Amino acid sequence: EIQLAAEKDQLRRTSLLLRIGELQRTKLLDDEKAFDAYARAFREDPSTEAAKDQLEALAPLIDGGWDRLVKLFEGAVDKKDLDPQLAHELATKIARSYEDRLGNSEKAVEFFRKALTIEPDDLGALSALESIFTRDEKYPELLEIYRRRIEIANEPEERLEFLFRSAQIHEEMLAAPDEAIGIYQEILGQSPDDLKALRALDRLYVQRQQWRDLGDNISRQLTLVEAPYEQVALLVRLAQLRETHLGEVAAAVETYRQVLDIEDQNRDAVNALERLIANPEHELTIANILEPIYKARGEWTKQIGVYEIMAKHAFDPARKIELLHMISELHEVGGDNADAAFASYARAMREDPRNEMTHGQLDRLARGLD
Repeated sequence: EIQLAAEKDQLRRTSLLLRIGELQRTKLLDDEKAFDAYARAFREDPSTEAAKDQLEALAPLIDGGWDRLVKLFEGAVDKKDLDPQLAHELATKIARSYEDRLGNSEKAVEFFRKALTIEPDDLGALSALESIFTRDEKYPELLEIYRRRIEIANEPEERLEFLFRSAQIHEEMLAAPDEAIGIYQEILGQSPDDLKALRALDRLYVQRQQWRDLGDNISRQLTLVEAPYEQVALLVRLAQLRETHLGEVAAAVETYRQVLDIEDQNRDAVNALERLIANPEHELTIANILEPIYKARGEWTKQIGVYEIMAKHAFDPARKIELLHMISELHEVGGDNADAAFASYARAMREDPRNEMTHGQLDRLARGLD
């Protein structure tokens, strides 16, 4: 201490203070005085690694050690001529002490932010703030951290991960679907085939009743899924959307046809087409779709119905007669109804009185009728 009082050289003064601290700690076993000596050494030269290390080691051993340590470091950080790298290091140490040792998140955030003003790309500070804001449910502040992580991300996958996190916070925590939609669209701008983003938008478009956007979204999903069951589920939804919300009945009919091309007995598609066949504008198209399904099922009454529609729209006389013959056969064989079969053959004869097959069938049936 006498040498220190007479010494003017900063480096020598710092060395003497470190020696005093070591003697107090190891020989005299006085942690309080050791801490004081190392603190004086730190004030002489805040860049002294030994002083900082010993102060952190002694802080938990003395009363109010962590409070005293952060006040000491704070005093150094406020110096305008402090080296920026050292200022960043000290701000980080202060922030972690407040967070981990003193339970003061508000001050921890203050100093992590101070560290970021010096090194804006400090991932350690950003991660620490992310943990604090997540724990404390401070979602606007957390979104700021995610946006910074997005800006500095080196890998596309990392950037997308933080975009997804941001979108989920807007959707699930802040009840801000429009903002979430904007971020999911940003994701698709960077990764157009991202099914996770498309499905998230699908959910949000349903919630917001944005039917046109939903239709476009489902169409994009259809280009990406490969499993037949996924294709069928999406096609059914798209067809129902076009039928009920977009008023595109012709497009809905075509989409139901695509469903049946993949799954020929799909109940949703068949039921929808049976409902839509009542629309005269689309009855012929639907009849042609349903005919092979009814035939495969042996549903002869429904077959007759679609053949009647086909016959009504037939321009070719030969085709019309062929259809009437098929109707007659179904009445006779399927329904055991000779009267109805005779009536259908009679219609065919009126279309072409010279058709020999029609005459033959009428003669045969007439012999069995009263």
